[in-house]
Amino acid sequence: MALWEVARLFRDGCGLAVIGGKVSGNLECLDFDEPTLFQPFLEALEQIDPDLAAKLTVKVGTPSGGYHLVYRCAKPVDGNLKLAVGRDQDGKRTLIETRGEGGYFLTVPTAGYRAISGELTKCPVITAEERRLLHVLAQSFTEEPVEAAGQPVSATPHGRPGDEYNARWRDVLPALLKRHGWKPTGRHGPGGAHWTRPGKEKGTSATLKDGWFFVFSTNASIPTGPHSAFSVYSYLEHGGDFQAAAKALQEAGFGRRRGERGELGENPSRARNSGGRNTGERGRILGENEVVVMLKQARRLLFRGVTDQDRPPYPVEALGPLAGACKVLVTNGQVPAEIAGQCLLATVALLTQSVANVETLAGTKPLSLYCLTVAESGEGKSTAEEAALRPITEQQRKDGRRYRAILQERRNNGRRQDDSPIVFPREPYRVLKDGTVEGIRRGFKEGLPSQGVFTSEAAVMLAGYGMSEEQRGKTAGNFNSLWDGGELSVARGKDGRLQLYDRRLSIHWLVQPDIAHQAIHDPLLTTVGFWPRFLLASPAPTGPLKARPFKPESFSAIREFWSQCREFLARELGEDCSGLPVIRPTEKALALACRFYEKMQVQAKTEEGILKLIKPFAVRATEQALRIAAVLSVFDGQREIDEGAMRNGITLATYSLDSWLRVFDGKDDDEGRVWALQLYEWLLRRPGLQYPKSAMLKLVTPKHLRSQSRRDTALAVLGEVGLVEENEGIVFAVTREMER
Repeated sequence: MALWEVARLFRDGCGLAVIGGKVSGNLECLDFDEPTLFQPFLEALEQIDPDLAAKLTVKVGTPSGGYHLVYRCAKPVDGNLKLAVGRDQDGKRTLIETRGEGGYFLTVPTAGYRAISGELTKCPVITAEERRLLHVLAQSFTEEPVEAAGQPVSATPHGRPGDEYNARWRDVLPALLKRHGWKPTGRHGPGGAHWTRPGKEKGTSATLKDGWFFVFSTNASIPTGPHSAFSVYSYLEHGGDFQAAAKALQEAGFGRRRGERGELGENPSRARNSGGRNTGERGRILGENEVVVMLKQARRLLFRGVTDQDRPPYPVEALGPLAGACKVLVTNGQVPAEIAGQCLLATVALLTQSVANVETLAGTKPLSLYCLTVAESGEGKSTAEEAALRPITEQQRKDGRRYRAILQERRNNGRRQDDSPIVFPREPYRVLKDGTVEGIRRGFKEGLPSQGVFTSEAAVMLAGYGMSEEQRGKTAGNFNSLWDGGELSVARGKDGRLQLYDRRLSIHWLVQPDIAHQAIHDPLLTTVGFWPRFLLASPAPTGPLKARPFKPESFSAIREFWSQCREFLARELGEDCSGLPVIRPTEKALALACRFYEKMQVQAKTEEGILKLIKPFAVRATEQALRIAAVLSVFDGQREIDEGAMRNGITLATYSLDSWLRVFDGKDDDEGRVWALQLYEWLLRRPGLQYPKSAMLKLVTPKHLRSQSRRDTALAVLGEVGLVEENEGIVFAVTREMER
């Protein structure tokens, strides 16, 4: 029947029964016999796919109080489908039906049916993937999944390992999902507990209900559809190889008789097994310590001849009054000079930023410094940071105890006799190790006007919520504003207006290369000027260290540094950092700064300039040099920046530029090595340290490696240094090199 004929019948008031499927132009209907499920279903769909929810406008009410949701399929649907996807408790009545090919449904203006929204003659057209999503979502509202859209549910094989794994889904499935990056949202509905897939920060990608995992997102490593616990395990741990998954579970003890079972941990595929070769040994699972050791060795193999190429020595003498303490950390603490220098410089910036401002070529600026130090684990990051920050840490603990005692006392005393409200003191904390922009704002609102974000585990910041895809622009903008002039300005509906001026923030993030690489090469953070405000240092990996204790307090240079720090800590801080004295360069120092500025302009903005690649960094280098010179001068008790301090500032700023240039100039080659290291780590964590090359793209993490070109690049780099072997399509991680 033509659509114009259908429209005429509607106008004439005739009742109409529509046959689903190809006969009616691929029409399909979700029939909600249970009325209470309709609205929760729509709300769940809104969470999962807002565009599809908005598209489904044809809704019809039925005489029994139920609902029809009508749509048209983009492609013809094969088979004879009238699918009942759930039944009530007595098993007699269908809760939701999918009526397509071979099914029919009555619609308006048949007696008792009412149009809620939309027109049947203008049904929305949905894709096959969207249709699949509707079917899976409908099944998640039922007691037991059934076949949908002609595609069988991934069933558990009849072997006992899978049966036992399904029976123990509460113990194993949530932990398995979290380990592979799935996140519970904390929300529950009739369709089950909501989960978010890896790579997304929020929203519903799947639901978990009664041991069944209903996957809606097509970007996950698990196909869309309802899956048993065993099916989820098979996809996540074995790339969808159900036979291999069953064998692994059996080896782990699932399905064995009582008393025969092996040791079962959180990850059943990682049960203990016998020793043997470390290269491609069947079933071998490496311990975490083994993985760490092998990755460190692999990093040195991959970056051999690259890490030290054209790397200038860190200019320790340019630290001026900090040079003595730096030499102690290097010689006696066995810490690379780059790490020691950055820790000391950032600490002094934190102390001096509340004492003075600096006159730059662009006007008066804070003494605040942002420092980023990229170094491998075990290179002394914590040792240097603890020694540099010890006076501040001790003072913060003492002030924190006093602060909590005052709070408790005032809470115990209650309101004053004149009924005036209790006045609480401001928070005394200067340093935090982790925090979002909102937390830092609150800290400045309720605490000191001069603070710092210092952490030797900067992955907490760079991989945290504040640097997520949705938040990193806001985070960078707020940090930029604090570096420029110390202003915080935000207006929110619930919280009202927050306007703070003259706050001071210094940063020192120490981070491992793997974490730093992705963040540093984020074009947004460079474009908005976030990274160009950072001083960068990246030491080469050190050789084996000597086993000797290091007590910083034993050295006069460290004790003298601490003594000077405590003098600054003893100064009372005002409500803000307004009205600070300005430290200016002398005539000779200013002339030196001007020559440096003009040199940077030429190097950054001309065709032959060697700093074109890092132009945003080069044009800020003079201000960085003046800030560094001012920090060192103020800490040394000087009232102006002399020529020597200016030279030191320029030297340290130039070192940072060289470090940034090395990062971006070798970006393409460096990316290939980073991909190789990430792929090697993934292989080390596979059972048997091996995986089929053809199936690798389905499961390999991080997700950016799920590209054939990147995978092949990574494998080629690993092959060049002998870290992988390939045999009959199976890629093996080679670990013999690590045993020498």
